[in-house]
Amino acid sequence: MKAEELFDAATQAYIDGNDEEAVRLYVEAADLDFLDAVKVLAEAYENGDKLSIDKDDRKALSYYKQAFLLDDSESFNKIINYSNKIERDSVIKDLLINNLSVFSSDKYCEQLGMCIEENEDFSSDTPMMAKVICALPVLAKFINFNIFSSEQLKDIFISNPDLAKTFNDWEKISLNHIEELSEKVPSVLMGYPDASLFTTKIWVNLIIFNKELLKKCNLEIINSFNSKDWFEIIKCHPELAPDCVWKNLEKEEIKELILIKPEIFIFCNDWSKLDTSLRQLIKSRNPKITDSFISKFDRIFELKKFENIPLQDFGIIEMVLCMPGVFYMGSSSDEKGHCVDEIMHKVTISKPFFIGKYPVTQSLYQSIMGENPSMDIDDNKPVEKVPYKSATDFCRKLTLKLAGIIPSDYMFNLPTEAQWEYACKAGCQKFDTGNDSSLPDYGTVIQTHSVVEGKPNKWQIYDMLGNVSEWCRSCYYKYPSIDEKDPTGPMIGQYRVCRGGSFKIPRDILRPSKRYAVNPSLSASPEIGFRIILESKR
Repeated sequence: MKAEELFDAATQAYIDGNDEEAVRLYVEAADLDFLDAVKVLAEAYENGDKLSIDKDDRKALSYYKQAFLLDDSESFNKIINYSNKIERDSVIKDLLINNLSVFSSDKYCEQLGMCIEENEDFSSDTPMMAKVICALPVLAKFINFNIFSSEQLKDIFISNPDLAKTFNDWEKISLNHIEELSEKVPSVLMGYPDASLFTTKIWVNLIIFNKELLKKCNLEIINSFNSKDWFEIIKCHPELAPDCVWKNLEKEEIKELILIKPEIFIFCNDWSKLDTSLRQLIKSRNPKITDSFISKFDRIFELKKFENIPLQDFGIIEMVLCMPGVFYMGSSSDEKGHCVDEIMHKVTISKPFFIGKYPVTQSLYQSIMGENPSMDIDDNKPVEKVPYKSATDFCRKLTLKLAGIIPSDYMFNLPTEAQWEYACKAGCQKFDTGNDSSLPDYGTVIQTHSVVEGKPNKWQIYDMLGNVSEWCRSCYYKYPSIDEKDPTGPMIGQYRVCRGGSFKIPRDILRPSKRYAVNPSLSASPEIGFRIILESKR
């Protein structure tokens, strides 16, 4: 007999008072998935008042489950609201393990979520629930993620990264598991609320995922990248080669890069580690690299001897050689203290230059200018109360005095804004006042301090932030939003730029990108000094 015929015969047997035959025929029809028969049996076993059947919660729920699998939504309501919670939960678990796809709608997931939330038996079985969430992501909207361990959350997001979009309790995930997420599904960390907690490994994985994130790294992170980190970054993003700290690369890594990415060596700014065999290999793989191209960088390293310049009746003027490179001038809109005149843009510094390791001291200024205009007199403190014109006169006189000692085609000068910020950031793409070791700590004494008591940045340049503000030779101007190469800024204007901030500026707002427009014709300030550079005249 067909299922429908069996159902009709069962109903007739029930009317005739033959309950035993009716049950047999209903069971046969139910075995053929005839929905009406399944529902009759479910209600009979639930209530125990029909067909001479005793109440049996397990059988009742088994038939309700069958009806639900036959797409009867009313039966799911029966299961969810069933009075015997123990048997009900057993059926729901079985559905979750073996028939999860039936819960695909928001309606079912919402009901299921409420049931799970109120039942500790479900929330304690987190391995099962983790598998359920991965296979049925729509259920995530109705589940409290607090039930999961750090490792389970990690597995959930690896399985379905979209689930991380609405997740907001990142403290539950350990840093080790965050590192694993950054390696396998870095996109999920775009919503992480506090990037300052990221380790070097996480940052490297994120930059490999999205090269633009290099701009958001702070100084300590970038300078903690080892050779393997840079190798992996520029292997994925050759365009980041100008930002690479080439001296950190090992010989074998350089050799592999030559073989797979020879084009990036046009950006190499440190050839000191490349022996003859590596240089020949590069030239054979990249015709743009010539002997004259390489020798240009070799000549740069010959300049390092001018980092210590002897000055008669003074001693040694200590300078730091800044290699050519690329950096982002200005600050991103999310940097603390960002100002509208700090439009972030890419700047190329194409020529090497030296910058004073310290601000010009009173003793050095006195030896060249024959006077000391400072308010707080101390040979080892930075000179202050120096008008802009006096600072440029100092550079001119120092160049004349050291003629024959410095290269003939070099001169002392005040730095441009770009040179100053490039040296101050020291390879950092984003500045973090909470994580920078070069920031001064004056304690309770609000005055200038001896330059040797200051703090160096990663390029070992001292006191670029705090102590005294420093004249730049650039006039104040509006940054462009396009890339620049060796920008000088306008040479004529009402205001000259000072950089760095003085001892009066609170530590937590000192930033490399902060610009101060100062009228050079006004009387000199005890907060303003200067720092010199030594650069090519060409």
